[in-house]
Amino acid sequence: MTGQSFPSLLLRLVLFLPLIMPITAGAAPQNQDAAPASGSPWSFSLRGGSLHHFETNLEERGDFSISRFFIQGGPVYAPDSRRSIALTAGYGFERYDFAAGSLIPGRTPWEDIHTVRLGVPVRWGMENDWTLFVLPSLRWSAESGASRDDALTGGAFAGAAYRFSDRLALGPGLGITSRLEDSAAVFPFLLLQWKVTERLILAAGESSAAMQGPGLTLEWKATTRWHLLVGGRYEQQRFRLDERGPVPGGIGEKTSFPIFIGATYEISPKDRADIFGGVEPGGKLRLEDRDGRLMVEEDFDPALFLGAAFAGRF
Repeated sequence: MTGQSFPSLLLRLVLFLPLIMPITAGAAPQNQDAAPASGSPWSFSLRGGSLHHFETNLEERGDFSISRFFIQGGPVYAPDSRRSIALTAGYGFERYDFAAGSLIPGRTPWEDIHTVRLGVPVRWGMENDWTLFVLPSLRWSAESGASRDDALTGGAFAGAAYRFSDRLALGPGLGITSRLEDSAAVFPFLLLQWKVTERLILAAGESSAAMQGPGLTLEWKATTRWHLLVGGRYEQQRFRLDERGPVPGGIGEKTSFPIFIGATYEISPKDRADIFGGVEPGGKLRLEDRDGRLMVEEDFDPALFLGAAFAGRF
């Protein structure tokens, strides 16, 4: 069974998960969860994206590339700009293209990975500039042909952000998540949104729909519609493998720290489109048996990636 590495824990101490920022926005200068202009407290959120991870070499043998797609949506009830509850459902698909013999001599370790996520983010703004939140969630992640019953994990995140001014919201949080064939992870994290200047914002949190994991982003508002971004984030994906594959019912894992630049175009106050690209300076692939015992682990070389995404409210 794998333990939580020190770099992973350290990153989680200073960053927070991508679903948290939208429900704390009411405590920050930028508010994306306010009730629609129509006056109705109900709306529907939708976001999606795709990303291609170009071919890169593994440390010992072989190479691989990844193509990824993700879409998420759900109803949102927001009676005012500082309170909301939503139901989110998302589906992700990843195609791994391994050269023959990568990780396992003569075999392909895994191919098509499916991920389904459900969450109920709740945000509650207090009168004293505190915003409280809770986010229970479920996640199912597995290769085609894997046992559905053995691919489910769950977790919950809770915290509070204090609005120090119209420019800064900051606060602590705590999360706990189960992991496939591993002990639960318990970690603190930091909520942050800082409007450094009228055009420059530093934020930890929400990733593009095509990217995953906690991250830190610096955003510059070049014009009223165009925003330029630079940032980095920590990604760890862990999934159950095909029962008929080379490691029946095993566990696959990819860990990386992508660095990216991008541009956002605001189509309207509620809709945006993103393009981005960057590099993974290096990462790691891990293969375990069905009980979580390590079989093979290899680093991979720096790899380029390119993607696009969208988000909207209706």
